[in-house]
Amino acid sequence: MLNFLRPLLNILIIDDDEFTCTFHKQLLENIGHRPIAVSNPTDGLALIRNNPPDFFNLIMLDMLMPEMSGVELIRRICQFDYKIPIAVVTSFKQDAARQALHELEQDYKLTYDIDYFIIEKPIIIDKLKELLRKLL
Repeated sequence: MLNFLRPLLNILIIDDDEFTCTFHKQLLENIGHRPIAVSNPTDGLALIRNNPPDFFNLIMLDMLMPEMSGVELIRRICQFDYKIPIAVVTSFKQDAARQALHELEQDYKLTYDIDYFIIEKPIIIDKLKELLRKLL
C-alpha cells in the first residue's frame, strides 16, 4: 500500500521530559503521523479542550510527571468524555501499570486494549506500530 494512502493519526504526546517529547514526536513523524508534543499536562489538557472531540486519535502520556501524575491526567481527560484512546508510556512493567490504573477502569468504564494501552519504555517501534494499526 502506498504511504500517501494511509490515514494519518493526530497524536498528542504529554511528557514532562523534553527529550522524550522530541524523540516520540520525531518517531511518530517518521512513520507518517501528525504528533503534537507538550511537556506540561496542563498544556495537554488545554489542547484537548480547545479542539473538537474527534481531533486527537491517540494521547500518549507519561505515568510519572511532577506536576500531575498520569493517573490524575487520565482522570481529567476522561471527564471531557471525548473517548480518545490513551497510551500510557511507562517504565513500570505492564502488570504494575494496570494495577495503578485499576480504579480508573472502574470509575470511567475503561477497557484495557480498547480505551487505553500500556507501552513499556524503552519503546519498541514494532509494538508502537502495532498499536497505531489498531487505531486506523
